[in-house]
Amino acid sequence: MTRPNTRAESIKDIVGAIYGMTGILEADLVRRANEGEKAVLGEYEQGAMLAAMSHLANQATLLAESIVEDEELVNTPDAQGESREVTS
Repeated sequence: MTRPNTRAESIKDIVGAIYGMTGILEADLVRRANEGEKAVLGEYEQGAMLAAMSHLANQATLLAESIVEDEELVNTPDAQGESREVTS
């Protein structure tokens, strides 16, 4: 797999993790809102999950930016007017 594809797969994994944590938080908040049901996660656990989601989102952004930078590098003409190829 090429480097941009590997990073794109990492972004997909990160988004999947964020989606999964969002579902857990949402289910817990619904439990808390229903009478007679007790939430499983406390405020600390919810905060920790939100911090993790923020960190993951930042990592996905950095990966996406690196893909864009590599594409710009490939499409930038060198001194002889030829496009460079990145083969990593």
